Amino acid sequence: MVPPRPEKRSEKKEFRLVKFFAYASFTVLILFSFPFSVVVSQKAKGILTRSYGNYALLLGQNLNHQVFQNFVLPTITRYGEIRLRDKEQYRWMDIVVRNTIHSFRIDRVNIYDIRNGVIAYSTDRRLLGKKAEETEGYKKAIRGEYSSRLLSGEEKEWYLPPWSTPDTKKLRTYVPFRGPAPAGGKIGHVLGVFELIQDMTPEYRSIARFQYLIFGLSILIMGLIFVALLLIVRKEERIIEERAREQMDLESQLHQAERLAALGQMCAGVSHEIRNPLGIIRSTAELMG
Repeated sequence: MVPPRPEKRSEKKEFRLVKFFAYASFTVLILFSFPFSVVVSQKAKGILTRSYGNYALLLGQNLNHQVFQNFVLPTITRYGEIRLRDKEQYRWMDIVVRNTIHSFRIDRVNIYDIRNGVIAYSTDRRLLGKKAEETEGYKKAIRGEYSSRLLSGEEKEWYLPPWSTPDTKKLRTYVPFRGPAPAGGKIGHVLGVFELIQDMTPEYRSIARFQYLIFGLSILIMGLIFVALLLIVRKEERIIEERAREQMDLESQLHQAERLAALGQMCAGVSHEIRNPLGIIRSTAELMG
């Protein structure tokens, strides 16, 4: 018996390689592009913060030198003591500080009196006499260490959606104000604390835009890779389909040959059956003749 030709698969059970590859690849590319852009932007934010912190440290060290050489020593020589409540001394300190930070991107400078725990000098006079915030950075500066930190903990913001606008980002840096090193000593005693405030908002917004750019470029590049792979898969699928058609044609030809062979065998049998009675009749006629 000739085997029946296999039926066509139903559409529900048909495995479409291109469709599966398209959806799976698109999902994988999207899931990969988003965290990639976030990681890159976080690295950029970290580099920016460290850069501003190092910048503030260098400026703080310069302030330390300028204030001590151009204010502390002359004031002690002239007045015998430092009293920033005195208008003349405050004006003198203000000139030294502003000349030092001139042309530098510094929003505000505060100098703390660590004995009384108050702001003894500030470029914003409204803050004079305000009690110092007992932050970890302030405590480190009293111990002779410097530190930098974003004012409102914005470092926790790992992603900003495109429709939002980054808030104001400011970096606070504490630098110890040291006196001259004693004889045989490496560093001087801490006399006060400098607090420098820097505005990072423009750079932070640039990083936010850079984050969107990285995400868009990742989608574009991976989309091009996806299209290239999709074309390759479609080509391979056409080759597979063509080979499947060729196989079906060969199977059809084989089935046809089997049917013809069976028909030939049937014809041979019929012919044999026909020749046998004719032979008997011929032999009988010869005997009777």
